[in-house]
Amino acid sequence: MSDWKSHLRPAEQEVLDEVQAWAAQRSGPLGRVVTLVGRPFEKAFDSVPESLRESLAQGIHRALVAVRTASEATFSQQGVLDRISARIGLDVGTEPEQLFRADVRDLDRFARETLAFHRRAAALQGAAAGVSGLFGLLADVPVLYTLLCRCILEVATCYGFPVRGAAEEAHMLKVLDLGHFLEDDRRRQGLTELEDLQDLIREGTPLKDLERLALAKGLQALSRQMAAGLVRRKAAQAVVLVGGLVGAGVNYQLVADVGTVAWQAYRRRFVMELAHRRLARATRALDDPPALDPGDGARTDVYPEAQT
Repeated sequence: MSDWKSHLRPAEQEVLDEVQAWAAQRSGPLGRVVTLVGRPFEKAFDSVPESLRESLAQGIHRALVAVRTASEATFSQQGVLDRISARIGLDVGTEPEQLFRADVRDLDRFARETLAFHRRAAALQGAAAGVSGLFGLLADVPVLYTLLCRCILEVATCYGFPVRGAAEEAHMLKVLDLGHFLEDDRRRQGLTELEDLQDLIREGTPLKDLERLALAKGLQALSRQMAAGLVRRKAAQAVVLVGGLVGAGVNYQLVADVGTVAWQAYRRRFVMELAHRRLARATRALDDPPALDPGDGARTDVYPEAQT
């Protein structure tokens, strides 16, 4: 066991175990059906007209750029913090840093409520679009990706990692990308890459290295990759589902997949951060032991355990 894991409390170790179990599990029945039915559509994105492919990719690209450059306009960080304060009974004020005083299980409950809200919103939005099939995507994409990005932003804030700066934006986009994976092997590989990215961010790796890892092909290429994944989902589920259920079903499932990746990724970061902070305190205590009070013996309250 690595040093930081030895500083986890029992409830936090349970959370880490849950994240690892989720990462190792196979896709559910619906996911396996979609993957199986979607195999004939492996090249669907390449077979559609170039103009349509580019329009779809550009729609996703515009949504990503909008969140990168104006994330404050997509949701209220203070609103999220206020709701958390009311929900868990801990006043965190205006600083997400205060969330590290909270119990991870309380934050989990709030995060699950956030995911449920965005799943319902995505289903309603998809059904309201009133169209199915590839051409309906063009009108559907901007609102869908706004919901996806809002969901990640809220979950990130919930666990004390607001999306500020290029490193956190790279992490958010990696979460968004990973949520599109249908195959178990690709998902596991992507999760390993995401955990490596988390480690690099925490270690303060230079920005250029982070960007090269998370956005090696640039935003345009990432947009095209997501567009291909979305086409595959729409094509596959158009066979599995029926008529007007296509938009609602596909959008609901995509938000569920992306949201679950965000939830598991950020709760892992949360417990890892708590453990690293305790490790740092323990290291400082060893390097700079407390002085003895004359006549009192060694003081035992110099390094109390922080309420994290």
